[in-house]
Amino acid sequence: MTVGRDDRPGRAAAWVCFVWAFVGVGLAVASWSIATPLMASPDEPAQSIQAGAAVRGQIDEPLVAGPVGRWSKVTVPRYLLSAGSVPTCFSFKSNVSAGCAPSVSDSDTPAEAVTQFSNYPPLYFLVVGLPTLAMHGARAVYAMRMAGALLDAALLALGLFVLARYYPRRRILAGALLALSPMVFFITGMVGDSGMEIAAAFAAWAACLCVVRREDVPRPLCVATALSLVLFTLSRPTSPAYVAIALVVLAVLAGWRRVRDLLGARSTKAVAVALAGAFGVAFVMVGVGGLPSLLGGPTTPPLTHLQEVQKTFSLTWSHLHQAIGNFGWTDTPVPWGVTVVWAAGVGAVIVAGAVCSGRIGAALAVLVVAVVALPVVLESPRINAVGPYWQGRYWLPLLVGLPLVALAFERRRPSRAAGTGRRVLGVVGAVAGAGLLVAAQLGGFLTALHRYETGLGVGPRARAQWGPPGGAGLMVVLFAVGYGLVVLFALVYGGVLVRQASPVGRSAPAVSSGPAVSPAPSGGGRDGDQLVVVRSPSRTNSGARIRRLAITSSQWRQRVPRGVTRQAMTPARWGTW
Repeated sequence: MTVGRDDRPGRAAAWVCFVWAFVGVGLAVASWSIATPLMASPDEPAQSIQAGAAVRGQIDEPLVAGPVGRWSKVTVPRYLLSAGSVPTCFSFKSNVSAGCAPSVSDSDTPAEAVTQFSNYPPLYFLVVGLPTLAMHGARAVYAMRMAGALLDAALLALGLFVLARYYPRRRILAGALLALSPMVFFITGMVGDSGMEIAAAFAAWAACLCVVRREDVPRPLCVATALSLVLFTLSRPTSPAYVAIALVVLAVLAGWRRVRDLLGARSTKAVAVALAGAFGVAFVMVGVGGLPSLLGGPTTPPLTHLQEVQKTFSLTWSHLHQAIGNFGWTDTPVPWGVTVVWAAGVGAVIVAGAVCSGRIGAALAVLVVAVVALPVVLESPRINAVGPYWQGRYWLPLLVGLPLVALAFERRRPSRAAGTGRRVLGVVGAVAGAGLLVAAQLGGFLTALHRYETGLGVGPRARAQWGPPGGAGLMVVLFAVGYGLVVLFALVYGGVLVRQASPVGRSAPAVSSGPAVSPAPSGGGRDGDQLVVVRSPSRTNSGARIRRLAITSSQWRQRVPRGVTRQAMTPARWGTW
């Protein structure tokens, strides 16, 4: 027996849920794409050249020695080289506006260029490079950004969608808002494979948490999980290591029994096969193309091994600040107020998760150790050759999972029905917290826009020397509307503004034997109560046993018997968990 809604209304609600998330995230990401000058993000010139070369069949070109490292020579339209010179006059100069930038040439004649990304996984570059086959000049570069922004926004929306539709506790959407820091929206709006890696990582964390926490794993969730994990794995050369870390964290969170059940379930075997195939492709790419090439100069004087590690650790707080928000060529940090809001929010949910669940505390400890260790493992051995190169955005594929894992706990004690006063207090607190996040996001966006319009050293009322296509005012409105839709999505599907019986379209685990719902005896409860009787002599899809239970719908909020899932307790007319 399955307690749930009719399939057709559920599917309609699911489409509304996904489109809502996609429109909100898409507007926010696209606003960053348009409001940021061309090539004003780390490695965007070389990544754009690689995208233009990849769609013309130039993949994994030989690396040759250059003045600051090894790179590949490719042939691309001349306007891509012209676009690469746009940020020369204002990059790393936060007090200089983008008004000094030269215009982008419209010439599409072939020209020789260099890029250090030729041996990177080509999937992202093939998608982003498509506009260069039909357009030219600045319009082609903006179209490249928009192509990447649509892909990344779809993955971020997929993460929000699976949390709203499949996760059994709605508080997880608060973690999603914290995971989507200002830096996430900025990076996903630029031309760069880091954007796809971060967006796919967010979708993968969300989908895998749903798989871990649900009693059943429906086919659409399996498809979303497999798709996000495959894209995550094939984003960048180091992505398989990030995926492996995420899987270890999720295994600690789930426990051995749940991991064993998932590995033996037919529904998740297809996910495992898809992920294994992606790992195989990634390892072949690294074996054929070699390790990623890094550009930079040697450290003078050379550091000892201990000094290399010390140097890496000394930059930790700066990198964490970058992960919250440091735009442009890491020359436009968000105001400290934004950093405080985000650090306080993430810190609060980490403490709450660790206190409420020992298993979540263990999973968070593994994740934090991995985050701290990554620069030591990847950066320290190469500091003497190329200098410090680690940036906060490299952490984001793991950091977006931190607040999601922290809010994956179950209450230790059953919660009783909240009174009106407590309900109002909860709504006010949630809305106030959401308002702080909106203010912080707008603060970061306005700071970046001001930096490019006039430079940070000029007052806010100074005359703008540069402006994005469509005007700065329109970009601010679009971003505010987009992020406002994302926050409203979390409040509505999180049950803050609209009390829902269940997340969209969720179905309860199937149980067998005997009628599951029967009328309550007279006097057994208030009018309209239903008596839920569940007998399950066999195991559920996940292997967990559900013992016999008889309870009325007016009682199910007051107590949760040990060993019985809430799915088994919910009457059909209340929806499902």
